[in-house]
Amino acid sequence: KRIMGALGLVEGCLLAGLAIALFLAYKLFVQPKWPSQVPAEGGDDVEQKNEAEEEDETGVPMTIIFGTQTGNAEEFAEILGKEAKKRGYKPSIQDIEEYNYEDDLEKESFAVFLMATFGEGEPTDSAQGFDGWLKKLDQRDMFKQLDFAVFALGNKQ
Repeated sequence: KRIMGALGLVEGCLLAGLAIALFLAYKLFVQPKWPSQVPAEGGDDVEQKNEAEEEDETGVPMTIIFGTQTGNAEEFAEILGKEAKKRGYKPSIQDIEEYNYEDDLEKESFAVFLMATFGEGEPTDSAQGFDGWLKKLDQRDMFKQLDFAVFALGNKQ
């Protein structure tokens, strides 16, 4: 009662909100949930997918697919790949323009899409084909085997 009286209702709510935000940030970003593996050695060495190297690495496979116009999504993909490797994943970073999504996406088990947009949310030049392909899919069967996350990057307006 003394703390709330001294702080006031608004300040108390802000303090409680801050405590909850810090707790959630710890749970989400500091305390790893899955996989519970020890990070692989050389955690910062994430490169484009290389079939020969892929078999030598350990960890949970994660495909990071980016679509970019100016390079921002690619930068975020590289950062995500480094962080994922530190946490026991086996990241593979792919440019959507070069990735064979029609054949390879159905083989993936976990993917993160980092897609830039422009204008009114239009896909970048590199993602035009992927966008058209997605729109043609039967949505009932889309990505049944795939756990995925989407990170959309908009413009600064």
